Amino acid sequence: MNRSQRIKSMKRKADPYAQMAAQVATQVAAQRKGDPYAQVAAQVATEVAKRTATQKRKGDPYGAYRFRVEIRGIQVAGFSEIRGLEAETEVEEYREGGVNGYVHRFPGVTRYPPLVMKRGITGDYSLWEWYAGVNEGNISRKQGAVILLTRSQRALKEVCRWSFNGAYPVKWIGPEFSSSSNEVAVETLEIIHNGLKLVKKPD
Repeated sequence: MNRSQRIKSMKRKADPYAQMAAQVATQVAAQRKGDPYAQVAAQVATEVAKRTATQKRKGDPYGAYRFRVEIRGIQVAGFSEIRGLEAETEVEEYREGGVNGYVHRFPGVTRYPPLVMKRGITGDYSLWEWYAGVNEGNISRKQGAVILLTRSQRALKEVCRWSFNGAYPVKWIGPEFSSSSNEVAVETLEIIHNGLKLVKKPD
């Protein structure tokens, strides 16, 4: 057994699900062919193997398909897409007299692009009403967060969140209709805010 195989073997031994799967597999092998207990054990071993294969290891990247959006004061359904989680700091250059080998660079203003959110239209019109209020001069700034989720056992668990504040909508886009399409009617809301803050959840 080479070094790589020994490491993999040690990882499997440290995994409780892998240990359980190995024990069940041993029992299955010991049963006679056609034994109903062996069939049940084989089904259990298959299920345990699936759980072992899908179990997330520490250090693996999280999927970008499990997330939630919270906006204070607005009850919103799940969004299908979020864009604009960005931050960019401008750089100011200063040329020092007599120094020709390089240019001094200093951090300037940090800018945050708008957040663009998409969701299917339901009977909830709170996003449109929020935008309509701004369009009428009634600007309601709100706090909110984009939350990254992961599956833990059978429930969704929060990994971290990017909080924002002072947000209000500046653009709303309605769905595109076509009698030949069977796509879901989607609305898009674009909001500006005063910055992002990452909040990590303890393990």
